[in-house]
Amino acid sequence: IGILLPALGAAREAARATQCLSTVRQIGIATNVYATENRDRLPAAWSGNNGTNYGNGWIGTAERFHDALESYVDAPRGDDESFADFYWCPSTNLPWNGTDEPKSTYSANVNVLMHFDRYNTPQTTPRLVRIDSILRPSEVIALGDANQASATVSGPIYTGQIDGWIYNNIGTLVNNPNDLLPIDGNIDTTGGGIPIGIRYRHNGDQSANHAYADGHGASSPIDSLQNKNLATAY
Repeated sequence: IGILLPALGAAREAARATQCLSTVRQIGIATNVYATENRDRLPAAWSGNNGTNYGNGWIGTAERFHDALESYVDAPRGDDESFADFYWCPSTNLPWNGTDEPKSTYSANVNVLMHFDRYNTPQTTPRLVRIDSILRPSEVIALGDANQASATVSGPIYTGQIDGWIYNNIGTLVNNPNDLLPIDGNIDTTGGGIPIGIRYRHNGDQSANHAYADGHGASSPIDSLQNKNLATAY
């Protein structure tokens, strides 16, 4: 029994990782189909309180992103439980409690799935990305595994995802393309703080699943992703 239990646990985690990768692949394909039917523009997944601030990010925005994709994925917008199940990684340590507004364990790359409003006020010109403007779509991540936190943010406790993959200075993505992405904060927490970064929650906290701008999905080991995997400027 002592030998079988670890093997069983590993098999279950492998199944969860496979399910997660399948989900992000579906989302990646859906974003590309959406683009082909919307003048090559990728759906928006972010909000911000001014033209350059990424601070409000994906929190509270995930359901709007799903609104755009509801015709392409099997997760009805009107069903909170289906929404939560679809946009939550099965390996998460902070499951949806079934009562609060459902969030997502995935988050978006703001360079690919950009702003659509300014703090819930529609912009005159939404900043959407044309898929053909991304020079390396097979290398640039669109969305995938992100950190979680349970924290109070201007309201009730929620269990949700971090505000995406913009850490401090977006310029570092452009200036240092081959630098490894930081892995600090690679945890799930129930405290008041919200960690920053991609969440390597699979295979013993050693890999993360993502959908790329060209629609394919892949699993990446820790210490393998670089700034160029988020930047679209080159």
